[in-house]
Amino acid sequence: MIRHKKRLDVADAGSNPNEVYPSNWNDDHAVDGVLGVLLDIGIAPESFPYITADGQGALASISAPARAVLAGGTYEVMRTVLGAASADNALLTGAPRAPTAALGTNTDQIATMAALKAMRDDLVAAAPGALDTLNELAAALGNDPNYAATISAALGNRLRVDAVQSLSSGQKAFAVGNLGLAAVAVTGNYADLAGRPTFGTAAGNALQLDGSGRLPAVDGSQLTNLPAQSGAVLYNAAQSLSPAQRLQAYTNAGLPFQCGKLTYVSSSALKFAPRNGDLIKINGAVYRIPAAGIAGLGNTAAFVNGVGASILAASTVYRVYAFVNAGVITADFRTGAHATSATAGNEGVEILSGDDSRTLIGMVLTDGTGNFSNFATLSWFNRGGKTALITGSSTGTSASMSFIAWGEDSVSIHLQGWIDNSSGAYNGSGILVDGASPTSWGNATGDTVAAGVSRLNASLSGAIELSEGLHTAGASVFTGGGTATLHYTLQVNVRG
Repeated sequence: MIRHKKRLDVADAGSNPNEVYPSNWNDDHAVDGVLGVLLDIGIAPESFPYITADGQGALASISAPARAVLAGGTYEVMRTVLGAASADNALLTGAPRAPTAALGTNTDQIATMAALKAMRDDLVAAAPGALDTLNELAAALGNDPNYAATISAALGNRLRVDAVQSLSSGQKAFAVGNLGLAAVAVTGNYADLAGRPTFGTAAGNALQLDGSGRLPAVDGSQLTNLPAQSGAVLYNAAQSLSPAQRLQAYTNAGLPFQCGKLTYVSSSALKFAPRNGDLIKINGAVYRIPAAGIAGLGNTAAFVNGVGASILAASTVYRVYAFVNAGVITADFRTGAHATSATAGNEGVEILSGDDSRTLIGMVLTDGTGNFSNFATLSWFNRGGKTALITGSSTGTSASMSFIAWGEDSVSIHLQGWIDNSSGAYNGSGILVDGASPTSWGNATGDTVAAGVSRLNASLSGAIELSEGLHTAGASVFTGGGTATLHYTLQVNVRG
């Protein structure tokens, strides 16, 4: 509260509201806010007022150092009084701290000890403890500032094993001495050998060639651990070789292995036995054909298309192959085609197409009951001729004859007979192959024959080459009118 009092004790001179009179000064004024708070604070030396947290006024003592700082007047004087570090050349004491910069930071940020350690760890990486300082690295390099040049020079003086070198005589001498080589290793001279053996034919001497450049006679009485056979096939003396040795010698000599022949035995059995030799190559290996023949050549309990214990079908063409079944050469009747092998070690052998384990030995045609016939049994090796004929009478086309042939075989067909006619019309006969019409006809003498007269027809024949497999041959009669009957004998020859 502030109170105003008049100083003169003089009565008011009037009561005009528009004029100020002495009594107007005698009045009280309330002071609030900061001034009101400070108004209530007492006065104390060496102190300054302040407002407390609860809004009250209080006094704080001013110490001598504080008065000295305040008395400084300027920032530099105050900093000097406080003993603070210079702003541009600070000398920090104690353990001052700063933010740690990330590894790789490239600014003017202050580096802390943590940042320095991270940088060192990155530099050392996984280096072993014995080589993770510059001093250790320098020691490992022999403290040689020209280490690379020193090493290059040292490598240049090594004896190489990966390239040709041009060495001086002195360098070669050092190399020989360092390797401990004898003089003979350098000169190649027999005279440089130490402990040289004596040449001659006496006991204890090294063998010496005679005047003709040949070895002296050796009786061989002391030779041991020699094999039963020397492994050489002699050409100037008789030699006793085992069957296995003969077989190996044949193989090494590259002899042909097209031996053996497939023959007819009975309607239910064939035979493949030695002929012009007893060797056959199967799947690159050479085998001996047993004297009694190979197994499996019956028309029952046979291998048919690779399946054992089978029966051959009727009226079917089979190629017959030899294969090794549990060490036994056995026949396999196949309806599949054959081809020439190009497999290494089996080149040139005729095999079941795509299967080197089957070597072709023949071909058969079974009859209507599944039996064999001599005429329809052909051998692949050592072929021979096959002949068959049929006789009969026919008006028109005769009953045909079936036969088989290899593609290289020459086939000849002969027709003989006569024609009975019932008119004087032209008559003739011809040979049909695989049902084709005859290309030529044979007829009796004269174009006209009286009714009821028989005349002998000329013999017809032809030699042809057919494709491999099954074929038919037949006889046909031609008449210009009336009825004619052909009495025929038809013969087929297959020549391998």
